[in-house]
Amino acid sequence: MRTHHFLFPVLVTSIIITASCDHTTDGKPISSETEDTASIAIAEPMPVFSGDTALLIQDIQSQIQLIDQIENWDTVIEKYVASTEEGSARYFFWNDTLQKIHVEAFGHTGQSTVNYYFMKGDLASIYNVDTRYNRPVHWDSTEMKLNSDTQVFDASKSSVSVWQSYWYNGIHLYNDVIQLPESDTTITQTEETQLKDFDFYMKALEKNTDVQFHNQ
Repeated sequence: MRTHHFLFPVLVTSIIITASCDHTTDGKPISSETEDTASIAIAEPMPVFSGDTALLIQDIQSQIQLIDQIENWDTVIEKYVASTEEGSARYFFWNDTLQKIHVEAFGHTGQSTVNYYFMKGDLASIYNVDTRYNRPVHWDSTEMKLNSDTQVFDASKSSVSVWQSYWYNGIHLYNDVIQLPESDTTITQTEETQLKDFDFYMKALEKNTDVQFHNQ
């Protein structure tokens, strides 16, 4: 994975999956994940920003680093994510303020991990790691032969996309495409889609329900 270089000092953040936490409301520890990175095409370097945008991104990166250094959270709330297999959304609070939402979603064809970071109570950054399997998880040698295929499910052959978006007062600042499979040229989520997904997680917290998406 590459790091970005601005014309001003930048705090390099490492937020691949999640900060550690001593406790959750259901007693489950939050563990770090590792991703396979087969067939990777490294994106072009981030452009050099000037003026207010550059300062905002620097402030957001500093905020993310501070959040990821928190080890003992005041409160952690966990919500089930419908239409996923054991998918969950965890809401991390410090000083009675929501600082981060950590989402893990699992399916037959892939998995994703998303971190939503907050600054002064507003969405500041979305960090997304999306893993697509080479075949569905049930695709064994029998399925391969029945479908005249040449591959079985192999986690090491997964393709991984990594990107991060920056936000300020509801305004999209920038999409940083960090890593893409060779077959992709851009991320699949638009700014509108990013905000819609975020809104579902916030509504679940507000209404104290499981996370339900628009197609359910």
